[in-house]
Amino acid sequence: MQGRGTCSTTHTGRFRRGRWALITSKTCFEIGDRETAEKLAEALLPEVESARSKASRTAIYVDGTLLCMEIEAISIAALRALLNSYIRWISTSLSVVSLKGD
Repeated sequence: MQGRGTCSTTHTGRFRRGRWALITSKTCFEIGDRETAEKLAEALLPEVESARSKASRTAIYVDGTLLCMEIEAISIAALRALLNSYIRWISTSLSVVSLKGD
């Protein structure tokens, strides 16, 4: 089972938290079936809840067979770090699921 991702990153036009403009990204991965997507979202929820800070916000949800995440961050570096972390966790989880199926 291989996930495919699409990503678009745009600067928002609004300013919050002082002088910082938020940078947003929405990334969706085609997981293949809704049940697996829901289990992945559930597994990532503790990371989403523990990573809340003034510098970023993350939301993860399931849309059909897609596992989607929306990230807001105050810098490109913070956005990139979060994206890299979540992509690796999703990739590792999918690898474990595919091993279990063999």
